[in-house]
Amino acid sequence: MLKIFLKRTAPWFLICTTLLLVDCAGGSRGTGGIQFSGEVVSRQGAPLAGVSVTVSQTGASDITDNAGLFSIKTQAAPGDVELVVQTASFAASAFVENVQADTSAVQVIIEVDEQERIATIRKDERADQRNDDAKSGTPKPKATKTPFPTPTVNQISSRAPSPTATAAPKDDSSPDDDDQGHDDGASATATPTPTPTPDNHGEDHDHREDNEHHEDNEQAGEDAEAEGTITALTSTLMRVRSISFELTPETRYYDRHERPTTLESFSVGSEVHVHGTWRSGQAIAERVELKD
Repeated sequence: MLKIFLKRTAPWFLICTTLLLVDCAGGSRGTGGIQFSGEVVSRQGAPLAGVSVTVSQTGASDITDNAGLFSIKTQAAPGDVELVVQTASFAASAFVENVQADTSAVQVIIEVDEQERIATIRKDERADQRNDDAKSGTPKPKATKTPFPTPTVNQISSRAPSPTATAAPKDDSSPDDDDQGHDDGASATATPTPTPTPDNHGEDHDHREDNEHHEDNEQAGEDAEAEGTITALTSTLMRVRSISFELTPETRYYDRHERPTTLESFSVGSEVHVHGTWRSGQAIAERVELKD
């Protein structure tokens, strides 16, 4: 009877055992562990080869290649994960902080300071086993802002209304303009477009105003005289009390003691007494005296 019972139950036992093993294998594949990878470099950024990197929780380790790269896949517990960096001269720990339970990969750059004998995490990038997009099966749309085009100067000019001429209606009962000697265009009214006039504030403009101001006194040979403060001074012009005197090689200069001097003794703000004559509408300085 026992033999018959074993023969009948053996197939069911094998089937249950097989299903249990498959289920366990599937569970271990689901966890997958965490992939720790990255690069070990010096303080100057040069890759370090032959350095051992170990996950202290599990003992899994790898040695960096000629490019300073390493890769370790292990079942690390959530939280702060300690990476032990072992060089030829010392060992130091660097911590990957706050690793989550659903983290699938961690990529780091570990900087090793052989002088200070320390190791520091300089870069830490992570990937999760699942995220909101993976759960829904559809990527979430990302809103993008479309910049509003700013009109250019040419576009603004093309949109601005231009002044148009409006012709006045012609009275048929009035006499013909040609017979009266008038041009037909004289009866048309138009909105004129203002033409900007350059604002000349230069020395020549002031010079012209000064000469017009003294137009009544600029007969050839008449005296041109002014006493006051120099408001403008160049090598060829001196303006005193709104009169611009032309300085020539014949102009003579005197200091406060009436001793001969040069133009360099004068400056804007100096008090002077200028004697000269009008020639062709221009005041010509003949004698410039420095005053107190």
